[in-house]
Formats: sequence, C-alpha cells, structure tokens
Amino acid sequence: MTWLADLIGKSPFAVIAEHTKKVYECVELIHPAAEALVNEDYDRLMDIHHKMSRLEYEADQVKDEIRKILYRKLFLSVSKDAFIRFLSAQDDVADRAQDFVVVLTLRKTRMHPELKEEFLCFVERVIETAECLLVAAQKFKGLAEGSFTGKEAKETLETIKVLGEKEWETDKLEQNFARHWFSLENHLDPITILMYDKYCRTLGQVADAAETAGKYLRAMIQQA
Repeated sequence: MTWLADLIGKSPFAVIAEHTKKVYECVELIHPAAEALVNEDYDRLMDIHHKMSRLEYEADQVKDEIRKILYRKLFLSVSKDAFIRFLSAQDDVADRAQDFVVVLTLRKTRMHPELKEEFLCFVERVIETAECLLVAAQKFKGLAEGSFTGKEAKETLETIKVLGEKEWETDKLEQNFARHWFSLENHLDPITILMYDKYCRTLGQVADAAETAGKYLRAMIQQA
C-alpha cells in the first residue's frame, strides 16, 4: 500500500506553512540587523548574522522536504510546476534577507547621520512588503482545501494587491535613498558609497522576491 500512501499521503500545503514561518523569522531579523549597523553595534550584528544563517538553513530543509513530497505525489489541486515556482520564490525571500545581513557584516561602514532615519524607513517598508506575502502564504492550506476559491481566495488576492503597492513604494524609497547618499558624495569615501549601494540593492531584492512569490500565488488562485 506504499504507492497508495504516496498518492494521498502528507499534503505539501500543510508543510508549506512551516516554510512560511521560517521565511518570516528570517525577514524579522532584517530590522535588528539594520539597527545594529546604524548604532555601530557590530558584535550584535554578527550574532544576528549567525542566527540568520541557521534560520535560512532550516528554511532550506523544509523546502527540500516539500519537494520530496511533491515528487511522490501524483495528484495535486494545482500544477506542480506552479507550486514549485511559488515555493522557490518564497524561499528567495529568505535568501535575499540573508544576503542583506551578510553584506552588512562585510565592512564596519558608518551610516551618515543624515541617512539613518531614511535608511530605517526603507528597511521598514521592505519588511512590510515581505509580511504581506507571508500573510497571504499562511492561508495556503485553507486555500487548497477550498480549491483556491471563495472568501479566503478573495482576501488573499487583495493582500497580494497591497503587496504590489508596497513593493512600488519600496522602489521609490530606494531611489530617494540613493539620491540622498549621492548628494553627500563629497563627504563620503568611495568604499562607503559602494557599501550603501550594496545595502540598497540587496534590501530591495527582498521586496522584489516577495512580489514575485505573490504573483505566482495569484496565478494559482486565478487558474483554479
């Protein structure tokens, strides 16, 4: 009866909630890491870096478990390819969050006083964008049980819409932050400017990954 158990056994929709939780824990570390950089608390930043590495590894373990379940399962209420694309994009959120923290640890770069508030505002908006995805993804099991239709599906689509709006706002904050630090270039050394650019790019990629995952989730709902 092993073959039958594989067909109707453990649902990937239940396990993906575990993956979503791990990704969320990675995203939560972005803010304290940014604060540690701004406050020049580099020991705390390294502690957060180690914690992030562990959580991202745990997220990868859950992702691999889900892929094994998908490999064994013959029947699924959505396309396996669509599910895997969503899973990979959601995992990218954790990967990009880790990339951001890694970049923060590469050099003891001081954040210019004029940039601190704007930088932390940018950080907050990126986290809000990722949180929209995580709120939507946490409903995955209920969506699957309802065949990706009904009230929960509509609420999830609305959350994904908000996610897209926040990602757009994040892009604007990223551009404004870049303009601000370039306006200070006469007061900054070239390596500091390079590091600010890396902070911007890696942080923006967290929001981009969240938006991509949201698009895949929306596609699954609309195709159901």
